Amino acid sequence: MKSYNVNTHRHIAEIIRAAGIDESRLNFLPTSGPFSRGIFATAFVRTNDGAALNAEKTYQGHPFIRLAESVALANIVGSNYCDLSYRQVSENTYIVQGALDNLVKGAAGCAVQNMNLMCGLEETMGLEHLSPVYP
Repeated sequence: MKSYNVNTHRHIAEIIRAAGIDESRLNFLPTSGPFSRGIFATAFVRTNDGAALNAEKTYQGHPFIRLAESVALANIVGSNYCDLSYRQVSENTYIVQGALDNLVKGAAGCAVQNMNLMCGLEETMGLEHLSPVYP
């Protein structure tokens, strides 16, 4: 296992925009290991004074974001889901973890999801079930 692009990852801009924080309030550690697919990341997030994370509200209506007590690659590989967990560790600090399949939830799943929307189909069509993954 190794962490890479610690606090320099290309998706940090998206994370801070979605979280409504500035970059100084985030430490982001994407992790890779000896697995054929999947991305696992841990972030330490400090919110503005008194602000609370509200993932339920933030991701309401997003069918492929699942909030969980804990996340594991085994639960998402072969799917278009991104599993997220977060835990408050002090008044304004959270540990957030996420896991996703970097193929299906990456460009391939995004293409199908966007095609569904463009064609007036259900956004989730063809993307709701885990597919078998063979190494």
